[in-house]
Amino acid sequence: MIQVFHNSNTVLKISKDNQPLEVFDNLNISETIYKLTELFPSELILWCHTELGPFINYEQINSICNSNNEIISYNISNENYLSKNIGFVEQSIFINFSKKVKIATWQMSSAIGIAHATIFSDLKTIIQPVKDFDYFLNSIAKIAMPLGVFCYSNPNLLIESNTEISFNHKISFSSLFKFVSQHYKKVWLLVLFICLIYKKGKFPLLAFLKSFFYSKIAVDKIKISKFNLLSTNDFKYSNNIDVLIPTIGRKEPLFNFLKNLSEQTILPKSVIIIEQNPIENAVSELDYLVNENWPFQVKHQLIYQLGACNARNLALKEITSDWVFFADDDIEIKSDFLEKCLENAKNYNQQVFSLSCLLRNEKKHFNNCFQWVSFGSGASFVNANAIKNLKFDSKYEFGFGEDADFGMQIRNNGNDIIYFPTPEIIHLKAPMGGFRTKVNRKWDNDLIEPKPSPTVMVFKLTYDSEEQLFAYKFMYFFKNYNFKNLKNPIKNHKAMISKWNRSMYWAQKLISN
Repeated sequence: MIQVFHNSNTVLKISKDNQPLEVFDNLNISETIYKLTELFPSELILWCHTELGPFINYEQINSICNSNNEIISYNISNENYLSKNIGFVEQSIFINFSKKVKIATWQMSSAIGIAHATIFSDLKTIIQPVKDFDYFLNSIAKIAMPLGVFCYSNPNLLIESNTEISFNHKISFSSLFKFVSQHYKKVWLLVLFICLIYKKGKFPLLAFLKSFFYSKIAVDKIKISKFNLLSTNDFKYSNNIDVLIPTIGRKEPLFNFLKNLSEQTILPKSVIIIEQNPIENAVSELDYLVNENWPFQVKHQLIYQLGACNARNLALKEITSDWVFFADDDIEIKSDFLEKCLENAKNYNQQVFSLSCLLRNEKKHFNNCFQWVSFGSGASFVNANAIKNLKFDSKYEFGFGEDADFGMQIRNNGNDIIYFPTPEIIHLKAPMGGFRTKVNRKWDNDLIEPKPSPTVMVFKLTYDSEEQLFAYKFMYFFKNYNFKNLKNPIKNHKAMISKWNRSMYWAQKLISN
């Protein structure tokens, strides 16, 4: 392992396996990193501010970074380098994240971090080394994450966070606009500028104008090295799998899916089926659960309460295996599906991942694995430990957002969610699917229709930063404004404000309950 100690501006010391190496006096920190990747292409590279050197967690370093496709850092400051203003530009979950656990984010820090030399080598011809090391690291991770490099904030890099040490290295408006120009579509420069004016009372006109002279970094020619674990993976979990299926009104598609499960090369231990029927005291229509012989245990419950959140929570209580396949009732899988899922878990040392779930002739848009922004409650493979004591939040029942919320619970519990393009799931979209029975939600009879959906607003209020919520409101108003009717712009604006306020009202009511 190569260690690079710096004072934010210059490299002070370099060592390899605790043996000192020559410091390149004419190179800045970013250039030094690139130089070291040339000299030591198969080594881990750790960077650290000199004041944090005594607090490096050497005992866990190798387990913290255990692959050639990870970049991990930790910022002891409350605010990240790009500042909260980056929330005006990006709505993703990687902006407003917990610093208490290992969690996915492309926002990197020069305070302390570690990555394999391979990552820097793969991006060397695309990302130019700049004097600002924080800018360099954030650019590397922002480009690399969607290409399959796993990026994390991890407090375990340090034995303890010394609160007496403070890093006041914050990005300037010029650098922030430059970063947005290089990594996002140009329209986001205007959004950032407007939001800074209206939300922060700032008017960085020169930074805004200068940013248009920077080109967006092209990523189409970048090839990320194949994922490899750096040490032997002690895969301590069994092949026991429970399959979780909520269902309503899909007798034949569910039967066909159970047949798929019965033909698996690795059979599930049990299949947990929560059947919903809105007719009180109705009998189950799934007679084949009893009449057929299945090579796995079938745990079946018939309930008269509708709602996918409730059904999945009942199923979660029945889990006894090491692994859980969250499935839908109208999907099709190949006979080696569960075997391939276990291979993914072992080869990538991952406990939670969502899978490609497309219609039969639908084109696949993602062909590499990468950190996923959501969670597919009908297309995910999960280690039971990762969801222990978690449940689907009933606030989202009959609305939207329960998948994303469950995913955030998983992340805030210290686990990542990876998207895998294989094995594939075919979504049949059988008739009688979705919300098949009309459900009256509390806001359906409101005189003013709440927009956006109150459950979407619940998610935004729960997980977004203040800046993200402001930008979301701005973009929502812009996209939904009735430009065809410009005779009454004030009336249109007031109508949108009223709908937004009703959405906020119902969202806060759901949260308080």
